[in-house]
Amino acid sequence: MLKIIFGLFLIFNMSSLFACWKIEGTFAVDGETWRINHRFEDKKEFFLTAHDLILTLDLIPKENKPLKLKYKVDHKKETTLLLVSEGEEELKEGKEQDIYIKGRAGYPHYIITVKLIHI
Repeated sequence: MLKIIFGLFLIFNMSSLFACWKIEGTFAVDGETWRINHRFEDKKEFFLTAHDLILTLDLIPKENKPLKLKYKVDHKKETTLLLVSEGEEELKEGKEQDIYIKGRAGYPHYIITVKLIHI
């Protein structure tokens, strides 16, 4: 009985591995660049801290449609977060894409370069 329970546990935990995506790329702000190399799992966001900016990425799966990358850039000021920009962009598997993000007034513009890989 214990073997059956252990086997079912492994099957359910390994099933999430088959629906994983990996994103490789960079996040650029005013001449500075940070590398992105992250494997996405179901309903988990990715956070990248770049000085006083926080980049949040999330993949939104849609049936029979391309995946969308939801992004959000926040500016951390002491204990508060100020939303600088947010949006969604369709991604194509295996193709490197640039996402240009316009910052709020008084903030720079950002470039996210990503490549979506199915693993």
